[in-house]
Amino acid sequence: MRSRVMGMARQIGSGLRMPHIEGLRAFAVVAVMINHFAPQLLPGGYLGVDIFFVISGYVISKVLLVNTGLQQKDFFKQFFARRVARLLPALVVCVAMSMVLVAMFVQPLSINYWTNAVTGMSSSVGLSNMFLVIEQSNYFGSLADFNFFTHTWSLCVEIQFYLLFPFIFLERSNIGADRRLRRQLFIVAGFSLISFVLFVILHSVNPTATYYVMITRFWEFGVGSIACIFASFANSRIKQLSNVMAVCVLGLLVAMMFVPVEQNVIATAVTVIATFWCVVTPLPHTGLANLLTSRIPLWIGERSYSIYLWHWVVLTTARWTLGVTLVSAPVLVVVTFCCAVMSFNWVEQPFRKWAKGVSARSVMIRGLGFTAAGAVFVFVVAFPLRGVLFLGNDDAEFQTTKSIFSSGCDVRKIASSRLIDLNQCASSVIGASGTIFLLGDSHAKQFEDPIRDVAMRRGERLVSTWGSGCIFPPIDDSDVSCRAGGERVLTAVTADVQPGDVVIIANQLLTYLSNDEQVNSGSKKKDDVVDLPSLSAYERVLETFALGVQANGGRVIIYMDGPQFPGLDVGALCTKEWFRPNIPQQCLRSKSQYLETRMPIERALYTLESKGIVRIWDGMQWSDCAGDTCVASKMSDSNHFIDWYTWVVMRDSEKELWSPR
Repeated sequence: MRSRVMGMARQIGSGLRMPHIEGLRAFAVVAVMINHFAPQLLPGGYLGVDIFFVISGYVISKVLLVNTGLQQKDFFKQFFARRVARLLPALVVCVAMSMVLVAMFVQPLSINYWTNAVTGMSSSVGLSNMFLVIEQSNYFGSLADFNFFTHTWSLCVEIQFYLLFPFIFLERSNIGADRRLRRQLFIVAGFSLISFVLFVILHSVNPTATYYVMITRFWEFGVGSIACIFASFANSRIKQLSNVMAVCVLGLLVAMMFVPVEQNVIATAVTVIATFWCVVTPLPHTGLANLLTSRIPLWIGERSYSIYLWHWVVLTTARWTLGVTLVSAPVLVVVTFCCAVMSFNWVEQPFRKWAKGVSARSVMIRGLGFTAAGAVFVFVVAFPLRGVLFLGNDDAEFQTTKSIFSSGCDVRKIASSRLIDLNQCASSVIGASGTIFLLGDSHAKQFEDPIRDVAMRRGERLVSTWGSGCIFPPIDDSDVSCRAGGERVLTAVTADVQPGDVVIIANQLLTYLSNDEQVNSGSKKKDDVVDLPSLSAYERVLETFALGVQANGGRVIIYMDGPQFPGLDVGALCTKEWFRPNIPQQCLRSKSQYLETRMPIERALYTLESKGIVRIWDGMQWSDCAGDTCVASKMSDSNHFIDWYTWVVMRDSEKELWSPR
């Protein structure tokens, strides 16, 4: 039995260069490219990444099952050295060059610059997938399309897999070869089953995390590993079925490329199973299977890693500059392959050839040193040199961005906590002479930094509470957590206000009070029409709250938004530059149309102002409008100002807001 198992292991490890595997890599990377360039043509092309994962599990197991007489310690040192030589140099060069492109074409004080920079830094150390989880960056969302480093998530998942998976193959000298192989198979299958169950269950809970995290992707690598173990005896047992299997399985893979994204779980499972059969079954050298091993697929497959790295960088650069059109797309494909060939010939191959002639220790030291140098380079370009390389017009009046630190409180968390007073939501000012309260949703949050600066200069403290998607004061249509937290804040603020205090309320009111959003318990009505019952309900609770503040000697300021730009996710695209001569249609909005839509809300709030109950702070006057056309040149997305511009708005508003009536 021992000799049979050892023979099988040698057979598994023989011929690590497998033409049909290279062909599958070519199929996968071409599918991914088509999906990224034109998702409507191949909606399931992203599944090429899942094919890569299965192949990686297969190939790595093939390597791990062959220990050619080396001591276990030396064998694993060589294994990790080979992974370093294979992955890190090309990745580091690509990330470094991408950060230079970010610095050149992305407005240095936009939130998109910060997101790109941090994703780039985290990808340099194999953690971009975790940062994207923290950011809750949807892979299928438009924001991900403008991040130069979104695609590195899969490479980071592979790196994390390579660091953990080999320990499953640690050997014990007192265990027979057949028992050891069965144990390894059992462990891989067990972990893969757990991972698959987590993938299915968590997909409905947090699809973003499920998509990016290695734990919920382990089963795909595991399936490849199981395929590797079964491949040797599968050759003799199902050879007679190989022609039929090849046609069916390859046809199934092609079919999955056309499955809509909404069927992601099923499509992923079917793709992984089909890839399993592609690697475990001896594919014939005729018919459909022969396409995988012809000259062009083998050439593409050999360079698939570099193609994958550079296609996204080229595509994202085009999105930030000239755009991706029917005319530019073929040129971008040519540029992608040119970059990939240069990366393969000048980075991948030289480093791998050098690594074969030196010790594993030397490879590890140089590879990790190169990675560290790359991470430092990315950091220096991203932050100390921020703005130096930018090729556009930087019209920022304040060299600052939104602080990642907040003194405020999330009302959704307040709903589940035991908030006694507002001190935990306040910036600390020793001997404060008064308080500024900043309340509302993310539109209040956007002004937190400049208003905190005002409070400090006035010797006052800032109390800030906000909730994403939570109108303040809450109304009956608010969801449970928004309403519960908002009511606690309302009560606490009313009790805490002192004479001379200012309460600033900022909400995206059209979101909550129009029929183009979910109101009245989720019912949807005609677009762009203010829901009058909801507006009346909000007017009543606002008036009651404002009168309570006035009774304690405070006053209430209501912020009203300027034009909103539906469908706009990346406001930084709305500034015309020499490298971006055309701005998207989503950057434009009719001023008169917006004012007509906002009119009922405006009328209600100005009625309260005429009664002396509130003061209106209208963001319309800071919008970039010429005639009847407003441009989102000062917006970070569809309805928020760029961070630095909130300082401009506050600078221009401060005197008026704090002056006596």
